[in-house]
Amino acid sequence: MLLNIFAEPVTKMLTRKRLTLKRLSTILKMNSTTQHLQKQSLSDQAIQFRTAYGIQNSTASRTMQRDLIVEEFKEFMYAATEEGYVDELKELADLVYVCFQYAENMEWDLEEALDRVHKSNLSKLGLDNKPIRRSDGKVMKGPNYKPPILDDLVK
Repeated sequence: MLLNIFAEPVTKMLTRKRLTLKRLSTILKMNSTTQHLQKQSLSDQAIQFRTAYGIQNSTASRTMQRDLIVEEFKEFMYAATEEGYVDELKELADLVYVCFQYAENMEWDLEEALDRVHKSNLSKLGLDNKPIRRSDGKVMKGPNYKPPILDDLVK
């Protein structure tokens, strides 16, 4: 019982330390002579962009990036209905990119969150291990559905 009192604060502290180490690792990779040979994670790219352009994590950055998400979503929707697949892909990539910028500003590990959401989505299968679909094709939650646990990823 006593250990439970310390579990949450220790988990939050370790999450912050991991993010700090991840940022330092990204900065070191940016300065590496073999940078062009390494494929970076989307989180690392967000850190690299923010470092290169001197973007600080702040409420003002959060608001701007939230607005950019809306702007990029509108551009994606326009491309999806009015332009070709190349433009649609470019706008989708821009949308994902600004989402990672937002997550970095919030100091959230979006890649870990996506992994957990993916695992949760796979738990939607029915008892027969087949998807349960709505009439429009959307996959519905089955009896074994487990929502993702993300509390430890948020400060």
